[in-house]
Order: sequence, then structure tokens, then C-alpha cells
Amino acid sequence: MVMAAPILRWTMGPSSQAGFKVLLRSVRLIKKIYPSFELYICYNGLNKDQQNFLKGFGINLIAQQTKGLNCNPSGVAWKLYPPRIDITRHEIFIDNDLILYKPLDEIDWFLERSNSFIITEGLWRVFGNKESFVPKNLRINSGLFGIPPYFDFAQKINDLCKGSCWEDYFNEQGTVATIVCQNDYKIIPLHTVAICNEGRFKPGTHGTHFCGLNKGFFESWNKYLGYMAYKTLC
Repeated sequence: MVMAAPILRWTMGPSSQAGFKVLLRSVRLIKKIYPSFELYICYNGLNKDQQNFLKGFGINLIAQQTKGLNCNPSGVAWKLYPPRIDITRHEIFIDNDLILYKPLDEIDWFLERSNSFIITEGLWRVFGNKESFVPKNLRINSGLFGIPPYFDFAQKINDLCKGSCWEDYFNEQGTVATIVCQNDYKIIPLHTVAICNEGRFKPGTHGTHFCGLNKGFFESWNKYLGYMAYKTLC
């Protein structure tokens, strides 16, 4: 029996120019390390030039709509719309400012199972109004997470949020973390996919998440570009 290709999806909304550059690099690298994946960019709030830029990536595009969940999207919560592209397949959500340059053992583990989840580790414990729902001492970042086939993500979000809005920036992360932790899951550690923000620069062994870049915090990204240029010269 031939298994359907896993889905990997990015979300792109209004961002700094660097945010689009990181997304382009992220897509190019994923095409190399996961050539069998079916790739999508879900987008919102972009002008025609920005949409045309995305079309040049040569992957599937989805114009996001404010439906699918009981609460309207806001900020980073846009990544949850639509909750699933194809519920029959493994589906991986990845932020536009996160790049992978090596295949992850955790993704292999995830794809070998039908009821398990993966999610990246976080620097801090920040879950908005879902703080009490996430196990103590657990630090999770929703920059990359995976959902198994036939998991009704929309229903779980609606049950948990009960129509509430995404007032706090971290409500989305808390919602995702709560749902993941209610199931079998594996965490992708920080040394594997590192978080670089506010001048912090220590790339992960397999990937790096440039938090804050969409808002204009470029220091860690510029350091990464310099680091890669140095490695090339060496």
C-alpha cells in the first residue's frame, strides 16, 4: 500500500522583508531534505507583489479565510487556519522564520506512527491563558509541530477555546501545547532546532528558529548569514 505524502505547511502574513527571505530559504531547504513531502504556504494580509513573490516558490498556495474555527484568527494564531489541509495525512506546521538544514530523527519517528505528535522545545514557559493546562516545567515552542492522520484538530481547538479570541500573543502556543501534551508526543530539543532571538545566536545542529525576525529583529539572522558565508569560505 502506497502511503500518501506527508504535508508540510508554512504560514505567511504581513512581515519584514527578511521574513520573506527566510521563508524562501526554508522552502528551498525542505525541498532538498524532504523531496517527497507535499508543500503548502498558507497566507493572509499580503499585497499582490507579495503574493506573486510566493507564487515564484513553485509550491501550493492557500489564501486563508476566517473560518474553520469558532474564534476568528489574529496574529500568530493565523497558522491554525485552516486547522487541517488533509486530515487523512501526517501534517507538519512550520513557522516562516524557522529553517531546517538536516532531516530530523523526530520527524522520522512521527511519520512511522499513526497517533503521535512532535513539537519543538522552547526557551521559556509561555502559554498565555493555557498556562495551567500544560504540564509543569515543560517548555514548548509551536514554531514546528506535527499532527497525525485523522486527528480532528479543529474540534480539539474549539473544545479548548470555547469561542474565546486570541487576545494574548501566546494563547496560540498554549493551545497547541495543551493539545499535543494530551497525546503521545516527542519534543525536538533546543540543541537540534535552536531558537535565536534578540541577539542570541547559537544555531541548532539541524535547524534554527529566528524568533522576532518578522517584527524586525534581524541581528540573529544577520549573524547566521555571516556564519554561513564563513563556513562556505572555509
